[in-house]
Amino acid sequence: MIRSLISRLFSTPPGGSTDVSFACEGLRWQWALLALALLGTLALWSYRWGAANLSRTKRGILSVLRIFLIAAFLFLLVKPVVLLTVNEPVREKLIVLLDTTQSMEIKDRRRSEEDQNRARLAAGLLSPSGGLKQPAPRETAQVQDVCRAELLKALAANDKLRLWPRLQERADLFFYAAGRTARPIGPMARAGGDSEKSVSVEESKAFFEKITYSDNATALGDSLRQALDENRGQPVSGVFLITDGGNNSGTPPEEIADLAKQDGVPLYLYGVGITAPKDLAVHELSGPSGAFVKERAAFSVKVRASGFTGRHATLQLKANGKKVDEKEITFGCDGDTEYQLGFEPEEKGECQVEASIDPLEDEAARDNNSATTKIRVLDRKVKVLYVEQYPRWDFRYLLAALERDRRIEVKVVLFDGGEEMADGTDPAYLKEFPANRGDVVSNEIIILGDVDPKELGETRMKLIDEWVGEMGGGLIFLAGRKFNPIGYKGTPLEALLPVDIAGGDEKWGESSREPVRLKLTPSGELSSLLRLSENTLENRRLWNDFPGVRWTARVSRARPTAQVFLVATQPDSMPVIAQEQYGQGMVMYFGSDETYRWRSQVGEKYYAQIWNQVIQSFSLERQLGASARTQLKVERPEYLAGDRVVISGKIYTPNFTPLIEASVAGILTVLPPDGKGTGEKLELRLIGSPQHPGEYQLEFTPKLPGEYRFSTVMDPQAVVKFEVVVPKLEQAETAMNAALLQSMADISGGKFLREEDLDTLPNLVSSHSATVPIFKKLELFYSPWWMVALMSIAALEWLLRRLWQLK
Repeated sequence: MIRSLISRLFSTPPGGSTDVSFACEGLRWQWALLALALLGTLALWSYRWGAANLSRTKRGILSVLRIFLIAAFLFLLVKPVVLLTVNEPVREKLIVLLDTTQSMEIKDRRRSEEDQNRARLAAGLLSPSGGLKQPAPRETAQVQDVCRAELLKALAANDKLRLWPRLQERADLFFYAAGRTARPIGPMARAGGDSEKSVSVEESKAFFEKITYSDNATALGDSLRQALDENRGQPVSGVFLITDGGNNSGTPPEEIADLAKQDGVPLYLYGVGITAPKDLAVHELSGPSGAFVKERAAFSVKVRASGFTGRHATLQLKANGKKVDEKEITFGCDGDTEYQLGFEPEEKGECQVEASIDPLEDEAARDNNSATTKIRVLDRKVKVLYVEQYPRWDFRYLLAALERDRRIEVKVVLFDGGEEMADGTDPAYLKEFPANRGDVVSNEIIILGDVDPKELGETRMKLIDEWVGEMGGGLIFLAGRKFNPIGYKGTPLEALLPVDIAGGDEKWGESSREPVRLKLTPSGELSSLLRLSENTLENRRLWNDFPGVRWTARVSRARPTAQVFLVATQPDSMPVIAQEQYGQGMVMYFGSDETYRWRSQVGEKYYAQIWNQVIQSFSLERQLGASARTQLKVERPEYLAGDRVVISGKIYTPNFTPLIEASVAGILTVLPPDGKGTGEKLELRLIGSPQHPGEYQLEFTPKLPGEYRFSTVMDPQAVVKFEVVVPKLEQAETAMNAALLQSMADISGGKFLREEDLDTLPNLVSSHSATVPIFKKLELFYSPWWMVALMSIAALEWLLRRLWQLK
């Protein structure tokens, strides 16, 4: 009752509330009640026995007045106060995050009645509260192919919905442009700059007319985080995010939606666009970073199709603008499909490779039908050092195949019987293992046959270990029945093997009575090293048709980090071909000395192809280095503007020992995309690794597109090249990502909105409005009215006592 009375005495602001509480700052009220009871009893007793001549009524009146007077004095001693909490509503800020990327310029080809009605709702052609089932007007042309950005302009000019004026009435609107980051746009301009006046439909329309949509990447998570951080500590009613849901860089938006929930900021997400547009997108072209002249380079192309089930198209591959391969494709269910294409480069140098599909009718976007990459085409001979103990069968056939290949320069060391061959006319044979360090490390590949490790010696084996692990060389172990790999147990080369050596096997060199079949593993079927046909089933059949072998090296298992491509069926899954990265280089293991059997009935067709693919693959990474001494390279030939570029690798002295300088000066030349001009030159320095002598690295972030060339001052002829291009991420995904937007809304406690829901948004914002508490303290014991009441009671008692003749 008292609380209600006090609440009525103080006005509560509209949309606010008032809370009342009491407190005592003096004598505790329990003691005051006890004192009142005692003193009141004493007053009753004194008037009863001290004024016996008065009537009972008069004694009662004087007793009550005395008790009230005592209560008044005790009230002053208690010092009561009233604590008021007035919750006054405050005008909050509504953060509007507007997607300003290039995908907002996509024209959505609306064919369903629902999608067309959504465009009509935005444009004001239908009642904003009538939903999607309203009868549509006869016109259809202006809503069938409407651009997303134009739809937002029509929404701002919608005088039926009046979205922006209604939102402005409930919160202060502050706009951000969302691209790679959030850029403040500011509030909507109001007439005469009057901050108290609501924005009009004409003003909101003019505001959206000035917005441009040019950002080339969307980072919804990063943009949302930035907007929240900049407004932290301010009263924010929520975030209104207007986007098609495309997100192609930065932090996952769901993580930031969870942070918004923790801050108590709901997300209202308006999805612009349609969820199932008819569109084709060639969104990924991947392949080798380099290739050899006249050697097939295989590429994988990912095509995303939506709404074209059963339709046909031609997927083309072009190299420097010339068509080099094509494939007729039929689109199945919506989603990604991967296709394989390839070609044989005709000449060395940089090659621009493009995969494309001619635009089909009714596509939502026609500028996302191609993807490009660059490769370096090499025409330098691969230097191979083949080391054997004796001239076994595998040695003879493999050497013949290598010598016939014009792209390979092979040198042979044959410990048993090689001296006679070296004295002959064959220049491939060496009299002894190269004594010069440079002659060893200048090779791209070393094939180590069934060689006695004692012949190699500790020093040579350590050099090979260093050459593979630190200089990026390629080593192939070709097993034999005497020494390889069992003889290398406990030597410096054991660590390089992709398999664990089995010890104490007395039947190491024995042949099997029956041929043992070799079988491709799943990794082997996917590997380009053992691919004999682009068709997976045909490739498997060709391998199954090869005759079995009568001997495989008995090893315990493959190393955990190794890839196994081929296994023997007896014993079960014995690794026969395995590969493993070792430091900077690569090591491959062939666990049989009968690879020559792959020539059976078909000649050298597949035998040469397999070995050629292995040799070319192993040598490619090393040849892509700037030079033999300057083994610098980049991770890929093409980067997007804003990506981090790392140039790294080994640098050696003229004697092929690791360089030990703390840093190495280099020149970066940036040529413009049109190729005109000499370009800009910058001096940069490679930083050496203190723990790994000879290893150097340079990191930087290019901002401008163009061709980039880097070379060191000490070896200017060794040039690392790569290209920086403007990203085309926004055209890769044309569908509105409703699933992402719904997830963000659910996580944050907000709502995912389509055009039919926008009419309810102002009420959602209003229901989340906040209040600011204002605290007030009323000290009742200091009130002058209380003193008047006290003196009035005392005076009245004194007057009555005098009238009734009491002392």
